[in-house]
Amino acid sequence: MASNWYVNDEAAVSLISYSCSEMARNKSKSQSPDYDKALHEAKLWVRNQTSWTSPYYWETFVLVGPTQKVSK
Repeated sequence: MASNWYVNDEAAVSLISYSCSEMARNKSKSQSPDYDKALHEAKLWVRNQTSWTSPYYWETFVLVGPTQKVSK
């Protein structure tokens, strides 16, 4: 993941942490990580936080590199 502009540190940490947790949850279920879905879910979660509803806090994040599931 990368950011296209300066971001709020607290919101960024929360978004990345949530996204990584989503990927870890999938891995523990013997599924390959779905990076797109994890980022999408993290953005939704951040958007639902009262102080981070503005796109400034979540819209800037994009995936860089392979976005498809990693196969074993």
